[in-house]
Amino acid sequence: MKGHSDFCGYSTSLTVSEVEAIQERQSRFSDLATPVLAEYLVRLLRESDRRMSVIKPAELAEAIWFIFGVGSGFVCRVLHEAAASEHVRLYEAIRCCYEDTLDRLCNRRGASREDMSNTDRLDVAVYMIWDMDSGLGFVPRNASGPVECSELALDTLDFVLSHCRSGSCLKSALHGLGHLEHYQRQRVHAIIDGFLAVRSDLPTWLTSYAGYARSGSVQ
Repeated sequence: MKGHSDFCGYSTSLTVSEVEAIQERQSRFSDLATPVLAEYLVRLLRESDRRMSVIKPAELAEAIWFIFGVGSGFVCRVLHEAAASEHVRLYEAIRCCYEDTLDRLCNRRGASREDMSNTDRLDVAVYMIWDMDSGLGFVPRNASGPVECSELALDTLDFVLSHCRSGSCLKSALHGLGHLEHYQRQRVHAIIDGFLAVRSDLPTWLTSYAGYARSGSVQ
């Protein structure tokens, strides 16, 4: 989990040997072959209950930003360079991470029904997973190709809405769907409508947000 700080700059007060150690770790991350990186990500996310839940929530938040965001570019690399079969495994692993780890830890381990996606560091990170500029949610394309939603992503977001209970995980999935609504309106509407039809226990703020997501009005 040191990776995020390595890629985001480090203190000028570090010794020469400490800086060299960081640079060595950076190089090791950057030089990973794409198939190796894909396997690393899949294993990490599939085993997140064991590997991630033992660290502090704030540290886990940093790890999420690092793994899914531009700090490392890992998810982006796998989506654009790995084989299609690895895309399937990656999205399946993301499902495991949501269900086994994030849903259990978000909203203060389920103790709060309030919207914490703007206040708690872990909940903020989870909410933003589908909006970290990694390309998650879309089919990889060249510069001139059309923008297309990934069916794997839509299936994953549907899975999260069907299997998770915490407000932040549910809002995270709705956030992702909101960004895809413009490209796959009918499918997104069906997923959100189905979710609302079976979840009469939702807090008002989450029901309201589902409406924004259904119209593509998310940021």
